[in-house]
Amino acid sequence: MFQNNLMMAAASALLADGTVTYISSNDDQDNLSEYTFSSQDIGAAAAGRIVVVAARVTSSSPDISAISVGGNSCTKATSAQGVNPEDDVAIWYVELAAGATGDIVVTSTQVGGSCIIDVYNINGNIDATPTATVADNGASPNVLTITAPAVGVLIAVGSNRGASGTSSFTNLTERNEQTPATNESMATGSDAFATVDTNRAVTFNYTQGSSTTGCACIAAWGPP
Repeated sequence: MFQNNLMMAAASALLADGTVTYISSNDDQDNLSEYTFSSQDIGAAAAGRIVVVAARVTSSSPDISAISVGGNSCTKATSAQGVNPEDDVAIWYVELAAGATGDIVVTSTQVGGSCIIDVYNINGNIDATPTATVADNGASPNVLTITAPAVGVLIAVGSNRGASGTSSFTNLTERNEQTPATNESMATGSDAFATVDTNRAVTFNYTQGSSTTGCACIAAWGPP
């Protein structure tokens, strides 16, 4: 019995805590319903790696209906639309061990005005299925209160369509912000947690511009 306990402890020690890493970004300002980002950096190949794509599209009533990475279909974790709506942000993911680059294809239900993506990797002893998701829209701030699991991670994305200023997260580290054109902005953030953080008060804050269409969403991942 003692020997079995030692073996179980040794096996547990081999399972690394969850880590989250911002990898790359891209944007396309063409009016399309399908955006292809060729040979996009998706991070170092690794067993159990989860590739996460945070994306944003714009149109009169946008909706990201599919994302694939290197020909592998992703699963949607969560999404949010601006209140008009004019923009849609979403977080999609796929467990993908092989490949350091791959084509990322984002499909929208409408022809959009633009598409922005950020790519993240989650590694370690993490289940591919999120433990929780939250979405919000409307006037700043967008409220994304969520529980971060022990040895787990959080990833969030927000859009301030129509805004002329900058955006930021509270209680989450911003990793990237893209403003490729006037009124086109997306920010993402992430953090890893050694211990459980119940009802972490994450918010997405932005300077409101010509419209109140800010929106944001967040997903949590934890051990199996």
